[in-house]
Amino acid sequence: MRQVHEEIPRQSTATQEVSLGWVVEQVRAGNANEVESLLSQPTISPASALRAQIALFSQTGQYERVVALVESRRREVLALPASGLLAEQIVGAYLEFGRASAVADALRGAQQIAGALLPELERLRQADGVRELLRQALTPTEPPIEPIAPTLREHIAGIIQVAPADQIAALEALRDQHAGAIELHLALGAAYAAAGQLDAALGAYAKAAPRDEAERADVLGRRAELLLEVGKYREVVTLLPDADAMAPEQAALRGAALYWLGRTNEARPLLERAWAEGERRRALLLPLARGRAVDGHDDGALQVYRLLLDNAPDLLEPQDLARLATGLYLDRPGDISTAQIADLCERYAEQGGPTDRPDTEVDDILSLRVRLWADIGDERWMAAQADRLEWLATRRSAEALRSALDALREQSQRGHLQRQAHFEILEGLEIIALDDPATRGALAGEYQALSIAEIDAALLRNEPIPAFVQAMQRSLHFLDRAVADFIADYIDDERAQLRSRDLATTEQVYTSAQAIDMSGLRLTIVGGHAATRREVERELRERHGLVEYAEVAPSSEAHIDRDLVRDQTAGRDLVVVVASYTGHDLTGHVRDLQRTGEITGQVIWPRCRGKSGVVREILESAMKMA
Repeated sequence: MRQVHEEIPRQSTATQEVSLGWVVEQVRAGNANEVESLLSQPTISPASALRAQIALFSQTGQYERVVALVESRRREVLALPASGLLAEQIVGAYLEFGRASAVADALRGAQQIAGALLPELERLRQADGVRELLRQALTPTEPPIEPIAPTLREHIAGIIQVAPADQIAALEALRDQHAGAIELHLALGAAYAAAGQLDAALGAYAKAAPRDEAERADVLGRRAELLLEVGKYREVVTLLPDADAMAPEQAALRGAALYWLGRTNEARPLLERAWAEGERRRALLLPLARGRAVDGHDDGALQVYRLLLDNAPDLLEPQDLARLATGLYLDRPGDISTAQIADLCERYAEQGGPTDRPDTEVDDILSLRVRLWADIGDERWMAAQADRLEWLATRRSAEALRSALDALREQSQRGHLQRQAHFEILEGLEIIALDDPATRGALAGEYQALSIAEIDAALLRNEPIPAFVQAMQRSLHFLDRAVADFIADYIDDERAQLRSRDLATTEQVYTSAQAIDMSGLRLTIVGGHAATRREVERELRERHGLVEYAEVAPSSEAHIDRDLVRDQTAGRDLVVVVASYTGHDLTGHVRDLQRTGEITGQVIWPRCRGKSGVVREILESAMKMA
C-alpha cells in the first residue's frame, strides 16, 4: 500500500490529478483497495477523484457503488468532461445493477443519465457505445402481456437511442402533436446538432419554452455551447450577460467565449469561478489551462491539462502538448509513465508542432522526445533523432547540429549504436546538405569517420566490407569528392598492406545484397523526399525486379488529400510511409484509411528516411511476405 501511495505524492500539491490509465493498471495489479484509499485523501483533486472512483468501481464490478456515487453527486458527475467511456461506465453500471438486484428503476436511471450525456456525446462522435448498451437493455426477452402506451418522455428516450439521422424524422413526427413540449425541442436540437444541422438545432432550442429557471438555464446552456462550437463567440456573450449570481455552467461558457474573443482579462475570473464551483465541461478546460499557462501558473495549468488528457485529448494542440509533456516530465507523477510523456511528444510532431511553433519550444520537445524513447529502449528514438537533426539542419543551426552529431558519434564509439544504424539516421540529412555548405561539411566528416571505422573492423575480421559503406561512398561522391576518393584509396592501400605482410584478405571487397524477387509485389511509397523516392524505386526495379510501383508525394511537393492517398494505397501489398515531422498530414490520412479498412495491405513506417534505411526495411518486409 505504501508503494501505491508514494507514487502520487511525488507531484506538487496543485497538480494531484489521477490518470485513468494508472487506475486500470493498479486494478490489474491487484491494488484496487489501495487505490480506493488513495482517492479518499484530500490531496487528490475532487473532480479527478470522482472520475477515478467511477472508473475504479466499474473496473472492479462494484456497480451498486457507481450508482450510489452518481445518485448522490449527480450534478458533479454531469459537470465532468463528457466522454464515451464515462457514459458507458455509468450507464453500464446502472444496467448491471438493475439486472443483479431486480431494481425496476435502474433502467429509467440509465436512460436519464444517457439522455443528459448523449447530446454532447453525439457532437463528439462517441455515442455509439451508450446507444448499444441501451438497445440491448430494451430488447425484450418476452413480449409484454398487454401493450402500454408510452409517455412522451419515454417515447423520446426510446428515439434518442438510435443514430442522430434516424432520430430526426421520428422526433419531427411528434412535433405536431406536442408543439409546446420542451423535452421534444431539446431532443430535436441535440439530434440536429449531432447531424451537423446547426441552424436547425439553434432554431429548435429557440422554440423551447422553459417552465422554470432550471429549464431556462438548460436551454441557454445548450444554445451557448452550440454557438461556441461554431465560433459565434459574440453571440454567446450577448446570450449570457455577466451577473454576479451567474451559474457556474453559464460562467464557464461566457468565460470561454470571452477567451476566444481575446478578452482574456475578462475571461479569467469567470473561468476560475466556474472551476472553483466544480464545473468541468469541455468548453471550460482549454481556455482555463492556456490562461493559467500564460500567467505563469504552471501547476494550475498542468492540473487542467491532465483532465483534458484523460477526457478530451482531441482538443490538445501542439502548444498544449508541449506544456503538458514538459510539465509531466519535470513533475514526474507516479501515475504517468515515461512512454506516455514520450507519446505526447510524438503527437506534437505528428500535429505539425515543429513547423508552426517557436524554435525554443520545438528544440525542447524534439530533444525530450529523443531522450524519453531512448530511456525506455524504444527504437522510435532513432526516428526522433532523425527528425531533430533534420529540423536543426533546416534551421541552419550549425552549432546545435554539430553538438547533436558529436553526441551521436560518441554513442556509436561506445558501442551503444551500431554503425549501420548511425548511418541510416544521418542519411536523411543528405538532401539538405546538397544546398547547405555547413551541413555538407559536417555530414561528409561523419561519413568519413564512420567509413574508416567500419572498414578497419571488416579488415580486422577478414570479412567483406558491409554494403552500407559503399552507399556512403556514393553519397560522398556528391558531398565531398576528395573524401570519396580518400576512402577508395584507403581501402586499396589497407588491403595491399595486409597482403604485403602475407595476411589474408577476402576476394570480395564488399558484401553483396541478397536478391529478392519483388516482381509480384505491389508497392506504394507515401512521403519522403523526391530524390529518396527516386533512388528507392531505381534500386528496387534494377536489383529486385519490382514492377508495380506507385507513390504519393508529400504536401510540400504537391496537393494531397485523403482520396488521393486512398487511390494510391488501396489494393497494394505493401505501403511504406516515409514521413518526417513535416509529413503529419500524410500520416493522418494513412492511419485513417487503416482504421476504416480501406488499406488492406501491410503498412510499415521506416525508422529512418534515407534511401538505404528505407530499402533495407522494404526488403525485410518483402522477405517476410514471400
